[in-house]
Amino acid sequence: MPYDVFKDFAYIGMTKSPMIVVVHPSMPVKSLKELVALARKRPGELNYGSSGTGGSNHLATELFAKTANIKIVHVPYKNIALAITDLLGGQVQMVITSLPSALVQVKAGRLKALGVASAQRSSFAPDAPTVTEGGVPYVSELWWGLAAPAKTPPEIVNRLSETLRKAMQTPQLKDQYAREGGEPLPMTPQEFTKYVFSEVNRWRQVVREAGLQLE
Repeated sequence: MPYDVFKDFAYIGMTKSPMIVVVHPSMPVKSLKELVALARKRPGELNYGSSGTGGSNHLATELFAKTANIKIVHVPYKNIALAITDLLGGQVQMVITSLPSALVQVKAGRLKALGVASAQRSSFAPDAPTVTEGGVPYVSELWWGLAAPAKTPPEIVNRLSETLRKAMQTPQLKDQYAREGGEPLPMTPQEFTKYVFSEVNRWRQVVREAGLQLE
């Protein structure tokens, strides 16, 4: 990339949305523990769809498989909508995706939700246990952040951060976050910077361990 995430930005604030593990209703599992047990019993036989090699869904599922100590087969698509379509049709057995892209199908009974990949249960899917509750100590969340050029004066960064935190409490932004399955996460610029750096290092390790190459 033509920039350095560690040096070229001043981080201001963020919001996040957990991912969710969904399977086709025909899958003979009722919980995440049963899914993991099935995958261990049939290594390399179950497959999962993603939005493409190196995409958030792909990396999230690779990390899940590593954490759960299972072997499942990656089926990349051009976008997550196509992966969900094939999951609905039974061509793939599993997808880890964002809450909004799956909840409508889950509520209609066309997909089965096994776990939300957040530290706590989501208010948007309160009946779905967390993945950690299902026996896999795993968190994977999508997040959106606001950043400025690295040389922005600290007083401006702090003012923007405070303004963002106040805006996050307005009904308009809360409604927008809800449509995206997101929840505001108040952070200071320092806390957000630490979070970004930890996420970059975390996913860099996943890419290396999975042996992924740029296509």
